[in-house]
Amino acid sequence: YGWCAHRGSVCIWNVFARSAHAPALEEFTAPDVRLETSSGVMCVAAHPVRPSVLAVGTFNGEVLLFDTTLADVGEDSMVDASQVEDFCHREPVRELVWVPLAVVSRDGKAGASGRGSAPGSASEYVLASTSGDGRVLVWDAFGVGLQAPIRGLNLAPRRSKAFGGTA
Repeated sequence: YGWCAHRGSVCIWNVFARSAHAPALEEFTAPDVRLETSSGVMCVAAHPVRPSVLAVGTFNGEVLLFDTTLADVGEDSMVDASQVEDFCHREPVRELVWVPLAVVSRDGKAGASGRGSAPGSASEYVLASTSGDGRVLVWDAFGVGLQAPIRGLNLAPRRSKAFGGTA
């Protein structure tokens, strides 16, 4: 994929599934779910409506989408992944934020997505990512997926030095 050869992972512990008595330290050594990534993890954002859906930003500039409910049934929990291409991030992803679709749609209406989804559903959110490459990219994770961003913004003019951002 990218230029970092070190693998990474996101580890999840369910502290409410432990014994009712004071938990022993040994119970927390192994995670309940481990999500493997191709490079180091820089940031994670849980979906505001479906917290089992996690967006992960990596050191290589990839944006990954996991659904931890798939890991519970023994399936691969990675749902989608962006590519390391010219129109995607090429530096480490610094931050990910789930944004209501109404905020980024042209007419300000969430239902304008044409998806026929109910207000407050998972598909009524898009994912915004920032990176050290000076770009903010918007992804339609539940529509077209992470194959290409649906919108982008350069934080610096092309002739000046690019700078990163944060949400």
